[in-house]
Amino acid sequence: MGHKQPPTPLQTNNAMAEAVNNGKVQPKRTKAMDTRFHWLQDRECQKQFRIYWRPGKLNYADYWTMRTEFITPKIVLKMLRQENETVAAKAA
Repeated sequence: MGHKQPPTPLQTNNAMAEAVNNGKVQPKRTKAMDTRFHWLQDRECQKQFRIYWRPGKLNYADYWTMRTEFITPKIVLKMLRQENETVAAKAA
C-alpha cells in the first residue's frame, strides 16, 4: 500500500540481548547463535524494529512479572471462598 510505518517496538528485559541485537556488543562466537538472531539484527538495521531494554518490573513479557498485576492475590481468593462458605451455610 505504500503507507509509512514507524519501527515495531520490541521490549526486552535482558540487557545483554538488547546490546548484542543493537550492535553495542560483538559476541565472540556468532556461529553458535541462531539464524533468528541474525534476522532480528538485520531488521534492526533496516529500521523495521526498534529493540530496547526496560527493567523487568515494567516488562510484562513473562509470567512472574505480570502475576501480581493480572492475577487475583491469594488473600482475596481466601476471602471470596470464606464468603461463599458462609452464604452456603446460611442457605442450608
